[in-house]
Amino acid sequence: MDYLKNSLVIVVAWVSVFIFLATINSALASFFTVGPKQCQECHVEVTKVWGGTAKFSGYKKIHKNKDAKKFLKAIGDKRMKKSPTCIMCHY
Repeated sequence: MDYLKNSLVIVVAWVSVFIFLATINSALASFFTVGPKQCQECHVEVTKVWGGTAKFSGYKKIHKNKDAKKFLKAIGDKRMKKSPTCIMCHY
């Protein structure tokens, strides 16, 4: 019985750590993400390269995709333009 109880405690601890780290990652991504308009002020050349990628073309239309809600549900967010996960590449 003690083995089962100890195993459960370990599993709960690991799940808690995972949730904590995922939350911190999202918070940091949101904090450091300023969006393409501010980025392009200093990073002109990088913005030009990004402008020629599929990630950039997704910037204008990915949130209108018929599967957008499925994508958001899979990553646990509600709005693509506010999602730290989506922001990293598309916004």
